[in-house]
Amino acid sequence: MKKFLLSTTMVAMLASFQPVYASESAEHKAPEHMQAQVEKAPLSTEQALKVLEDGIATMESSISDANRENFFSNGTVMNAWHEKLMDIQNATDALTHHAETLAADKQARLKGAITQFSKTLDDFHEATHERDVSKSAAQIRKSKSALSLLKAYLKE
Repeated sequence: MKKFLLSTTMVAMLASFQPVYASESAEHKAPEHMQAQVEKAPLSTEQALKVLEDGIATMESSISDANRENFFSNGTVMNAWHEKLMDIQNATDALTHHAETLAADKQARLKGAITQFSKTLDDFHEATHERDVSKSAAQIRKSKSALSLLKAYLKE
């Protein structure tokens, strides 16, 4: 009995070290045609910023009165948001690549701003799955602030 308990404890411990990603679930896994999109050529910083601005516009449109029901019911508006997230990921990857070409202090600031922006998107995504309009709107405001910070760091 002691060996059995020891064995099951060891298996449980080993299993707990395996990372779990949101993209593994069917709900968050990108369709195959979208996976190819991620592998496109890197965007310029101007193009990346435009994609991020468009992403915030999509966020605002998604929770508007006209689209809210379709968005929160995992309808076509939610699907469009998931597709927009793939574009945003490509844009943040391009900005991260650009940051690597900068001096260490500027690189750290820009990468921090990219991380902050990405966090607001994650929080927005979570709020939408909770169907919380006020929390979603708050994350949109935070995303706008994070984007302003990104733009300021890119102007340096």
